[in-house]
Amino acid sequence: MTEAKPKICIRLEYDGTPFCGWQKQPRQCSIQESLEKSLLQISREKISVIGSGRTDAGVHARGQVAHFSKGNAPIFNSPSKLLLALNAILPKEISITSIAEAPASFHARYSAQKKEYRYYISFFKKPPPLRYNFVHNLPIQPDIQLMQKAASYFLGKHDFAAFANSGRTYASTVRTIYFLSLNFIDEALLEIRCLGNGFLYKMVRNIVGTLIHIGQKKSPPELVLKLLSTKDRTLTPETAPSKGLTLFQVFYSPDPFQKL
Repeated sequence: MTEAKPKICIRLEYDGTPFCGWQKQPRQCSIQESLEKSLLQISREKISVIGSGRTDAGVHARGQVAHFSKGNAPIFNSPSKLLLALNAILPKEISITSIAEAPASFHARYSAQKKEYRYYISFFKKPPPLRYNFVHNLPIQPDIQLMQKAASYFLGKHDFAAFANSGRTYASTVRTIYFLSLNFIDEALLEIRCLGNGFLYKMVRNIVGTLIHIGQKKSPPELVLKLLSTKDRTLTPETAPSKGLTLFQVFYSPDPFQKL
């Protein structure tokens, strides 16, 4: 029986603006494809890269995690050299920030215990150019107190079927939200932090869209309770745009990067 190869684990950040998302798509440029092409160029080996999750088109990452099996080329014996080589040829929008060897049992997706996303909303009559690709701008500030009350209803273990877009299949739509906070970074930039044990397709963007809808006084905060109870996706307000969302951190135990 062939022994499973050890793995290389990477933490990366990227500007998702020019990409179709994490996952490879026909005739489109993705984060996954960019990594696999770079590995092929360096090692002359076809290597599959598995991410902790599939961020959508336009979604950014500060702490995405991915793994791939250790190849046969000599460069795989030096993770630090591999990091430098990959960063030298990856698109300017992608950067590997950490690299480590991991046991064969490690899986970037299935070994993840928690994930944190952050969503950014600004309030200007005209969106600031330097924030345009990373922040969802609302020309009129919604009622933050209403949004905070609505956010409290998401906490805990619930069936989030009403907050999952079609297009993915799940064994269960039950997830746990550990915290969901709204904080101003400055007077016109709101940061929404969401930590959970996992997320459904576009779940965070649907949560944010619902919070905005409530903050604009189109429905009361108790709408959240109704959506969690009915599990009816058709009743959920408009999905928030992808550009305001960043995958901030993925948590593991043990953490493959803890010895760095």
